[in-house]
Amino acid sequence: MARIAEDLVDDMGRSGRPADLKAGLGFPLPVHVICDILGVPGVDRDRFSHWSDAFLNVSRYTGVQTGAAYAEFAEYMSAHIAATRAEPGDDLIGMVIREGEGRGRG
Repeated sequence: MARIAEDLVDDMGRSGRPADLKAGLGFPLPVHVICDILGVPGVDRDRFSHWSDAFLNVSRYTGVQTGAAYAEFAEYMSAHIAATRAEPGDDLIGMVIREGEGRGRG
């Protein structure tokens, strides 16, 4: 988590603009940490950020947009879980899959 926070702070510094802590650290930090915990590739963090914003921001998105974000998220996670099931990693989903297989419920 500290490495992710340091990377985000470094990114804010490189922008050359005054730092917006909410936009540059407060919102992306938990999203990036959750992505790491779930084994989501870094290239998909922007998608997770969008989905998180759509789920949490009741005034920016319409019900249709929020519903579409939920559908995209569910489709993404289903594919991600299937891929992790094929090759479990050291992330939380991989650990749960291995634990289930160890108990005969893979």
